[in-house]
Amino acid sequence: MVDMISPIQFVTQTYSSALLEHPLLTKATTGFFLCGLGDILAQIRGFQSSLQEGQQVKQILERMNWLRLARFAVKGFFGTCIWALWYDLSDSILSEEKIVSFIVSIVGFSDISDALLNAIRTVILILAEQFITCPIIYGFWEIPMSTLLNGAPASRITYEVKDKLFNMLFENAKVWTVANILIYNVPLQYRTGLANIMDVIWQSIVSDFAANCGKNIESVRDNEAPNKVKEEMVVVMREVVSVPPTQTTVVISSIVDGAHRTNYDDVMVGDDISEAAKAIKVSDMC
Repeated sequence: MVDMISPIQFVTQTYSSALLEHPLLTKATTGFFLCGLGDILAQIRGFQSSLQEGQQVKQILERMNWLRLARFAVKGFFGTCIWALWYDLSDSILSEEKIVSFIVSIVGFSDISDALLNAIRTVILILAEQFITCPIIYGFWEIPMSTLLNGAPASRITYEVKDKLFNMLFENAKVWTVANILIYNVPLQYRTGLANIMDVIWQSIVSDFAANCGKNIESVRDNEAPNKVKEEMVVVMREVVSVPPTQTTVVISSIVDGAHRTNYDDVMVGDDISEAAKAIKVSDMC
């Protein structure tokens, strides 16, 4: 047992010294490895049901998307720096002394037990993280950077944020609400270890979100196609509307409602633009 404790103590002391001497670099490097491990777990979870017994390790190595792993780990390196800044800022803004001063200014007394003070601070930190920090970091870093790293154009970022932000916040609340209650209340020497374990679990969830950012572009184009058709139809309608009544006329009414179709000569409202174009003869436009 003594032989097992010694290496653990060595690693713990070395890591603690690195945190003191190079805090940001150490945290970022830790984030790199934690995110990498989280992505490995996410990928294995995705194809574990199809692994053949006795050849799991070989098949995992063959199926692993190493480029995805590298992208997510590198993003985790820089993302951890952002989160480190938030934790330092929150410790400064939401220190126990400032919380006590705030409570005194409201209720008028400062006789607050340590347990109650810690509970109040924990709740404030969780709420601030969930409703302020996470939307900012996910919306301006996590989703946009994942989209760009996956090769999608910058114009796709707005769509991805709208599509994934709420779901990420929901998953974040499910994982980190209970986790933060535990982390903020366990003895100090266990907090780093517990936080790292929970972070690996969380990164395995974020990894799937990140891998899907910027994907399925064709489906997005298909969803946007009806609007494009409507815009083209309106242009055609505007060009045709000045034609005398004896010639082909197209009515724009109810174009938004594709189910409502009104017959006017050969063109019906709601028709595909190509079909509408066929119905409008060149001689009619002269």
